[in-house]
Amino acid sequence: MRQILKIIRLLRPYWRFIFQSLLVGMMVMFLQIPGPYITKVLIDDVFPNKDFTLLTFILVIGAVLSIGLGLTELLSSFFGQYVGVNMILDFRSQFHGHVQSLDFSFFDNRQTGEILSRFRDMDSSIQSTLGIVNSLIMNSLQLVIFPPILLYINWKLALLSLAVLPFDTVLILVSKRYLSRVSKRLTEATAELSAKSYESLSGVRTVQALGLASIRKKQQLGNEAKTPETK
Repeated sequence: MRQILKIIRLLRPYWRFIFQSLLVGMMVMFLQIPGPYITKVLIDDVFPNKDFTLLTFILVIGAVLSIGLGLTELLSSFFGQYVGVNMILDFRSQFHGHVQSLDFSFFDNRQTGEILSRFRDMDSSIQSTLGIVNSLIMNSLQLVIFPPILLYINWKLALLSLAVLPFDTVLILVSKRYLSRVSKRLTEATAELSAKSYESLSGVRTVQALGLASIRKKQQLGNEAKTPETK
């Protein structure tokens, strides 16, 4: 819970842009609502009665909804990318200023490649955080809006589709810890590999000048063999 509150505080300056993205996402969701009902009309009314007039009307409505859905999804993607890029630039600037204010002991105990790897991890973390916030709000709205509609169309099939929800919840809770451990190990291994790669590239001219390329290659293979496994 503490981490969630911290993330919310970090996102506070960008709530206006996030709200715009969510507003467009809600438009996408509402455009998806008629889909199940249109399918019901096709199966129950159009095909059994061979009602071509109703079929033409449904096709026109479907085309309009598809075009509107495509445009709103494009707009939602634009807002999401806009927020993500601006947040990445802002946090990179803050992170860079924070790194410059650290003591010399911090740089003595860490390699340059490892610090650069943290910058790349920050970019992916920001995109993941935005995706989580967007999914949390949109899924909550869908959980409120869609079940009554499904119950109205066919309550038996609606209850059958909701029956898998507890199993999905248990699966997420069980896999969460394992995925967190694997993600942490993968991040640490990536940072270590990035640090070694940076050292190798920064000293390549010296290695070539001294004719130590073969020795350096053996050392590099040994370092890769010692890289922590993520299993």
